Amino acid sequence: MAILYWTAGMDGLWSTLGNWWTDAEATVQASVVPWIDNLGVINNAADSITLATGETVSPNIDITIGIIGEVISGVCDINNVRLSTANGIIYGGSFSGDNFINNNSIYGGTFSGTAFINGDTIYGGKFSGADFANAFTGVILGGTFSGADFTTYGADFATQLSDLEAQDITITIDPTCSNYFNPFKNIIAIQSGSINYPPIYWKNVSGATWSSADNWFYDLLGNLNANIVPWIDDLSGGVTYGTADLSLCDGEVDQPIIDADIDPNKVGITGTCDIDDLSNNGQVITIYSGTFSGINFLNYATIFGGTFSGDNLHNAGTINGGTFSGDTFYNDNLGNIYGGAFIGTSLTNDNVGGAIYGGLFSYNTITNSGSIINGGVFIANNFVNTLGTVYGGQWLQKGSIKIDGIRQKGSVNPVPRSAIEGFKTIECDSDVIGGGLL
Repeated sequence: MAILYWTAGMDGLWSTLGNWWTDAEATVQASVVPWIDNLGVINNAADSITLATGETVSPNIDITIGIIGEVISGVCDINNVRLSTANGIIYGGSFSGDNFINNNSIYGGTFSGTAFINGDTIYGGKFSGADFANAFTGVILGGTFSGADFTTYGADFATQLSDLEAQDITITIDPTCSNYFNPFKNIIAIQSGSINYPPIYWKNVSGATWSSADNWFYDLLGNLNANIVPWIDDLSGGVTYGTADLSLCDGEVDQPIIDADIDPNKVGITGTCDIDDLSNNGQVITIYSGTFSGINFLNYATIFGGTFSGDNLHNAGTINGGTFSGDTFYNDNLGNIYGGAFIGTSLTNDNVGGAIYGGLFSYNTITNSGSIINGGVFIANNFVNTLGTVYGGQWLQKGSIKIDGIRQKGSVNPVPRSAIEGFKTIECDSDVIGGGLL
């Protein structure tokens, strides 16, 4: 690997052969312009590039750098390089200098210098330098962005992204940067790809609520305020910090009451909330996605989706969907279940004013002291009905089925006391109304 040296010459252009030298003093002329296509081969692809001794001007790239599918292993270590509006295109190469300005199209390459400014279009590439700025005219259609302090300007940025059918954007951000949240507000409009947010921690600063930005922090000690409420509507058709994992700050004994809709735009949260004793008590809110792994979750509102893996979940609201995999589940007073997958050790349906209308329930033991109405698939080793009512559903038990005191006004469809092949003896002290034992 050699080093080539550049001088501004008369025009300051990358494409001018007279601006390239093989020695730092610019006395020996280079034979070709580096890093460009030469009949399917990249000139001097392994050579690195820097300024000649005493040169203070930086090159304006007015030609195509690289070829699709071909590798440039050299490094251009020059500050203030500009990609020209006239014919400037980059497919590869490593640019380590600061203050790179893109005024045309970048399809690939590695840019590790600080203070990159995008004034046109980025289709791909890796951008790891701090202080990346997407100007008002900048459009990002792909690439990986991992530097601290990413900023985008201009109200039309979300519109530029939301009209696209496919994206490939991954942004990893650093919680120590000063403008951590606001720049990413509109980027969430991308239709695929992801922004990799770091964990966020909760502590009670302004009341035990989820919706207060004062309560969320980037550090376990609760010193660096996030100025963000995670997993809610970002007001641009997306969700705030949907990839972030959530937990309590060190030493925090309170828990947030969920008082905001979770993922109302149904983007799909991939983060995990590992907080025990969560509830939405007294709130008219809806949960559409997210993984909740803490124990003792209390639902008093509405759930349409999400994964709830913590033990001892209680429902006194409405569940229309989601996956519930904790060992014990309780459908309490006023709790209604219309759908979802429920898998664990023990299910207790013990409610007044609520019922099970549908869903898949697979437990070792199902105890019913409430109402099971017109739906649901129930798989259990043991089903015990104690003064409850069963109006329908499909029953796939292969263990003991004890039905004690099932009543309904109106017609009754009795189930005879008998043994069914594949099942143990059914103890039936009253009537089952509708449904069937499969």
